[in-house]
Amino acid sequence: MTDPRRTLSIISSVLLTGQFVFAAVAALVQRSVVPIEGMEGNTLLMIGIIGVLTGVGSSFAVGRFLVEGSMKFEQPEARVAAFVRAVIVRLAMLEAATIAALLCYLFSGEPIFLALAVIPVGSFMVQRPKEEEWDGLK
Repeated sequence: MTDPRRTLSIISSVLLTGQFVFAAVAALVQRSVVPIEGMEGNTLLMIGIIGVLTGVGSSFAVGRFLVEGSMKFEQPEARVAAFVRAVIVRLAMLEAATIAALLCYLFSGEPIFLALAVIPVGSFMVQRPKEEEWDGLK
């Protein structure tokens, strides 16, 4: 059987790497993108802010709900499997928030969206499973 810690570490590293690669590609490609009519300024900024806050907030709320739900299983293997699924969902929501901010940057070229993308990436690092969470699964 594979080690779930290692599996989750690989998955989270790949998700995080994908975000950085997308940010690099967005920065390189953005120079040739023409801004979308009617999406300048405040409209796009609100879309970016709402996307990031929704993704980060829901990842904390849904993630906590799913992690707590994983503790209800009696068998340790079932708890670990449910915990891994919960963490993957939590991290995927943060990845979506990062991508939303980077898409706004891609369409506008405004560096504020790169700063917005840092919020879910930081949350991504904070929400990775901690040793205490793994110990609670035994």
